[in-house]
Amino acid sequence: DEGAPDEGDDVAVREEGPDRAVRIGVLTALFLLAALITRLLLSGWTIDPDLFFHLTSGHWIVTHHAIPTTDVLSWYGQTHATRWLPHEWLFDVVFHLVWRSAGFQGVFALTSVALGAAVLCTRRLAELRGASWLTSLAIALIAVAGMVRFISPRPGAITFVLLPLIAIMLEKDRWVPALLLFVLGMNFHGGAYPIYLLVILYYASPKRLRMMAVACVLVL
Repeated sequence: DEGAPDEGDDVAVREEGPDRAVRIGVLTALFLLAALITRLLLSGWTIDPDLFFHLTSGHWIVTHHAIPTTDVLSWYGQTHATRWLPHEWLFDVVFHLVWRSAGFQGVFALTSVALGAAVLCTRRLAELRGASWLTSLAIALIAVAGMVRFISPRPGAITFVLLPLIAIMLEKDRWVPALLLFVLGMNFHGGAYPIYLLVILYYASPKRLRMMAVACVLVL
């Protein structure tokens, strides 16, 4: 029937959105909004001893060019050779280097950039999952409201970026870069490995059992 709507037309209408310049402008504004809100909140941030622990750990790793296998940051650990592996060592190193070069202002700026990137990744993931342009923006704004309540200069800030980014790669069936990001996440925020693994398992299927097995081995 010539009068019946074509399925391809529906897809075209669904994918239609603002032109490239408008999209770039809106996404830039979204990034800046998230980053600015984060920076303003961090201006009244109460000092968290956990951050100093990460900075000290990063300083030790950079100074000794090694990842410790025993507790080197406490008297008890040093005298008893207590086993310890900093599973967030990459975060420690990166934030220590930023702190050494730009102080706490640099640490706060990097955290703000991380949240801005996390919101953009969340919006893109929503779009890939079928949300319209406006709906994906609404989801991104909700993500801003949710993330800023938990944001701080800690490894979770990096996890907010990597989790949706891994999902984006898997939505496109790009398993190799997804697994590379997975490994990166394990070294930035190893304590969150169950969440990373759940994302991998969600996208796994009988055809991808090998990839799922690789992810499990990487965790070990």
